Amino acid sequence: DLSLTTLVDIKLAAYEAIAPVNDVVIQMPTRPLHVGDTFTVDVVAQVGSFAAASFTLLVGVSDGLAIDSITAPAKWSSKVVTADAHNAGVSGFLSDPASAPSGAATDVLCSITIVVIDESDQVIRCTVQDLVDVKGQVGQPRNTPVPTATNFISSDGSNLFGAVHVSPSDLKGLLPVLSQAEFVNTAMIDGVRIEATLTVIAVYSAGTMHAIASPLVCSAPSHVIQMSAACDSVFLDGSETLAAEQVFLAVAVKNSGLPDTLVPVRVWTPSAVQLTVGDDQLNAITNYLDESMFCAQIFQSTKVHAVATFSYPSSGTNTFSAVVTQRVLPKLQLSDRTVAVLVDDVIQGTHPGTVELTLFVAGTPWTSVTVEVTMTPVTMVGLVSMGVSGLSFKSIAQSVSPYAPHTAVISIQDVLTIVGQEASIITAVHFSDNHVQRLNPDQLTYTAQSESIAKVDGTHAVAVASGLADVRVALHGGSCFKEVLAEGVALIPVVIEEASAIVVSEIPVLAVPGDATTMLSANPYPTKSAVSVSLRYSGRDEAATLDSDTLYDLSQANGLFTLDVFPTVVQIVANGDGLTGVGQLVVRRRNSALVSTVDVHVVATLDIVPVPSPYPSYPSSGNVAMSVLHQISNTSVYQQAIVATNLELSDGTIVDVTHEPSLGISATPLLVELSPLAHQPAILRPVSVGRFVLCAKFFTVHTRECSSMEITDTPVFVTDYITATYEDVDAQASIHGIVSSTHQPIVGVKFTDGTQMTTLFTSTGPVIPGLFLFELDNSEFAVADPLLGTIKLLGNSDVMVKYTISSPGGAAHTDMFWVNLDPDVGDIDIGPQSGPALPLAAAGEIMMYPVRVNTGGLALGAIDVTVFFNKAVLEVVDVITGADWTTGTFLATINDPPGQVSFGGTPASIVGADAEFAVVVFKVLVAPMSQDVIAAVVSTVATGLQQQIGPDTPRHSVAAGGRFASGLNRRSVDVGAERVILSE
Repeated sequence: DLSLTTLVDIKLAAYEAIAPVNDVVIQMPTRPLHVGDTFTVDVVAQVGSFAAASFTLLVGVSDGLAIDSITAPAKWSSKVVTADAHNAGVSGFLSDPASAPSGAATDVLCSITIVVIDESDQVIRCTVQDLVDVKGQVGQPRNTPVPTATNFISSDGSNLFGAVHVSPSDLKGLLPVLSQAEFVNTAMIDGVRIEATLTVIAVYSAGTMHAIASPLVCSAPSHVIQMSAACDSVFLDGSETLAAEQVFLAVAVKNSGLPDTLVPVRVWTPSAVQLTVGDDQLNAITNYLDESMFCAQIFQSTKVHAVATFSYPSSGTNTFSAVVTQRVLPKLQLSDRTVAVLVDDVIQGTHPGTVELTLFVAGTPWTSVTVEVTMTPVTMVGLVSMGVSGLSFKSIAQSVSPYAPHTAVISIQDVLTIVGQEASIITAVHFSDNHVQRLNPDQLTYTAQSESIAKVDGTHAVAVASGLADVRVALHGGSCFKEVLAEGVALIPVVIEEASAIVVSEIPVLAVPGDATTMLSANPYPTKSAVSVSLRYSGRDEAATLDSDTLYDLSQANGLFTLDVFPTVVQIVANGDGLTGVGQLVVRRRNSALVSTVDVHVVATLDIVPVPSPYPSYPSSGNVAMSVLHQISNTSVYQQAIVATNLELSDGTIVDVTHEPSLGISATPLLVELSPLAHQPAILRPVSVGRFVLCAKFFTVHTRECSSMEITDTPVFVTDYITATYEDVDAQASIHGIVSSTHQPIVGVKFTDGTQMTTLFTSTGPVIPGLFLFELDNSEFAVADPLLGTIKLLGNSDVMVKYTISSPGGAAHTDMFWVNLDPDVGDIDIGPQSGPALPLAAAGEIMMYPVRVNTGGLALGAIDVTVFFNKAVLEVVDVITGADWTTGTFLATINDPPGQVSFGGTPASIVGADAEFAVVVFKVLVAPMSQDVIAAVVSTVATGLQQQIGPDTPRHSVAAGGRFASGLNRRSVDVGAERVILSE
């Protein structure tokens, strides 16, 4: 069963770009809005004949909306004043009035961002308090004096207020997002609260989603995990009693009628904590006395370790252990602090006796360990020391799974590989009872036994050169026992990688101090430059600019530069004696064969040279040297030149200073008008014939030999045409435009001296009046102004119109074009857009002629057209809708009466200057003669609201039809629907 069933009716609202005419408009959103949504509307203005220069608006929204922000485009200097969340004002003026367009313009005055806060329909109002254009005229939107309301455009139509339709929330569900879902309850050990954020996202039937904070209700099994009253977090504070493989947090919206949304979490709790010490018997150390405590006996010390086992109820593996020493330290207590003290994680014996170290959690003892302090003497056997330069971390697994354990190895690095690299010396003492105890560095003294390999800096060894460094480490008895208690040696391998090269930074070209190149406004030449030196090793470069072993050799500088060495920088400085050329800076390393040489160029200005070339410029004109400015034939105009100016430097470099503000150009005698603009090249405009010299100056540099130039009345003539056509001529040699439209020529020429002019006509007319004459061979379809060259279109042509452009005494150019009119507003056009309007066809051919209409920017809602033709020559086969007719009612009446066809209808919406609404399919009965015509009458062209488009109807079409073309060769024209062979 392929029958269709209506499921739902959907209303679509068209959203079109705003194009106000003499109005200030706000386009409202067409999408459904919900509480919490944010939307932005633009205030768009087009008032009067000129662009807006300043404005003041008052904006108000109803209580269920809030103004989030008001911003203006960057071109406005604007100020926003906010009274409250529902009322605000904004004013602005153009930051750069000179940049405003010369005519009427559509401007975005500001953008208003609004938040929906209530679930009911709301209203926006906006009042134009003031609106002034760039001419100082006060605008009147819709011809209404200000203050006046803006015009709001929405799916409801046009109103002086903006209706905001808020759809019911229609909550469909919640999506709670927890920042973590698995917890290890260490708070039960250390009391430090563990917390994770909970974000609740509401999902609505419209498909919108946003985070909500109220009115939420939530719950959790508090003996496992707890939730905040605001439902925005979960936490563990140590008051919990149970673990769980999985428990659920419940979240809901109060009074929503929806079921709770459940969030699963897992919680591990500590099942046991084990305390251990490195040595449970701390003995008296022979001859080791505390001089700060009247030589009291010092006892051994030991480190404390705490390991917790965490678990949750499960049938499988559900335990893991973790070191928690640092977490439990605040919870540890010694039973007798006269026997020992706890410093961080170290128990230090102080007096003979027994002491118990206990972990208390929530006031309850969990576990303990016993340590005995005795007077049993132990002696120091020796010190064991090692150098540590760093740690390396390496994962054993090739890939890591987030759901399985993996192993990584941390390795101690004990080799120094770079000069100046440091190694920390770590030392432990061995006692006669096999106890090992780490010593603090400040208890020890360090002495380098081989300073040529490594030096001692405080408690560190510093690499000097390759070898095996030995550092003597000693523990002294101090004033109570004036002897060494124990000593040892730290052996530190030093393997210094030899640098493979000396790398010296590139030195820019330097200028002699005071030279003109140092005065350039952009990228001036420096007189000094910093030098950077580094040593290259495998995979890295090490800075060595200020290293005492870096040696700078100026023996090959040739007196061109000197070297300044400062505490933080080394600089090369150009000589002050005017010497130029190339010298070399040689950089070496002490006790090394490495050497690096870098060239240093020092330059000065030799000359400044003005270079005139043809003006206006054209491609490659800068390569054409111009020494003679000729009169242009048949005119009183002389050629002009534009002057580029170069500095010539001692090394042959050319520096363009044409755009320098301090550049000066002079002509002697003053036979030309110099027209320089700020930072622009000078233009030479002749005022009298004769010879003159052209010179330049830039600061202290003057042209050594000025250029000799001549202005002559010996004319140059046009020898060739680079371009010679008209605006709007297409590839099929047809010129387009509405009837009576004018079209400028596009002409570029070559002269007898080889120079060119490529733009000889502008919107105001010919650049050189009198240089050209224009002529058409047929004035029926177009007329030409013989001097200005403009062509005015009169009608569709059935023959090609020949035009001739000639320059008296010079060359002429001839070409041809068709006139193929475009429809004016409300008019139609029949036939191809390119080539002849009505191509000639052979008998038996099918011709598909598209029919287009110019809607003048309005939406076409109704059209009725009748086309007349010679029934003995043509026959209408069909009339179909055109490419731009998408939907709507279309009707056609064929050959009733014979010789005419009527068609049209009510399209949904067609907009365009050449919108194709129909195609008439003709069959050629006999080959049309040139006197055969197609004509049309427009009976209706209107909007859907019956607003007339164009002049009153009925009326004859101007652009449609005309006589059939004649006198052309056969050619192929693509008319879109199918390829038709036309006999032209």
